[in-house]
Amino acid sequence: MLDERARRFNLRNILVVAQVALSLILLIAARLFLRSAQQSQAIDPGFTAERVLTVPLNINLLRYTRAQSREFFRQVIERVEGVPGVQQASLARVVALSGVASVRSLLIEGKTGPDDQFRSEGTGTGGSNPNSVNSNVIGLNYFQTMGIALLRGRDFTAQDSEDRPRVAVVNEAFVRQHFEGQEAVGRRLSFNGVRGPRQEIVGVVQDSKYVTLGEGPTAMVYVPLGQNQESGMTLHARVAGAPGGVIAAVRREVQ
Repeated sequence: MLDERARRFNLRNILVVAQVALSLILLIAARLFLRSAQQSQAIDPGFTAERVLTVPLNINLLRYTRAQSREFFRQVIERVEGVPGVQQASLARVVALSGVASVRSLLIEGKTGPDDQFRSEGTGTGGSNPNSVNSNVIGLNYFQTMGIALLRGRDFTAQDSEDRPRVAVVNEAFVRQHFEGQEAVGRRLSFNGVRGPRQEIVGVVQDSKYVTLGEGPTAMVYVPLGQNQESGMTLHARVAGAPGGVIAAVRREVQ
């Protein structure tokens, strides 16, 4: 009888200890989660994400010509900016913090580099390889829509079309990595080795986060949609109030 009571007592003690240990594990996990969430909120992404509605636009199945594609995207921006509550709209090939990167080969005029062209859509970045770089194809007013500051030079304009000299905008990390102590505006780069074409750097913007919040400073090159054929873009619309209030109207205009 005493042995049975002792066994029950020991079993009860073991259960109590297990419950306390599990509670401590859950408490520690909860504190770590809260700390991680607080740290994430404290990270500055380098752009203003609040009140930005994103809508994927893929016109690949429509088999538009280059001219039809440009006209489609132009009309999308014009119509969406006419929706009450929409302050500004633009387009981008890669959405910031989507976990996806577009990595391309890089040749800077006057420096050695690769002689082939590639595009790698994935989760990595090109920052660790001096012969590659993260890139994004963007529409007009993308930096204003996202709240990314232009530091030097100029933004893209409607005059940056296919029949004009090719241009690019780079970020601060790109300048630090490739032009430390030198002026980047006016230099030229290529995504296709020595064969070109060459893009002239016309502006420098502030650094921001591109793939994840936890990434370090990453070199980035932006090129204008007006000089690049793309069938898959994402609409970015900054709205005055809650994005949910304009979703239906934006959908109607896109359709």
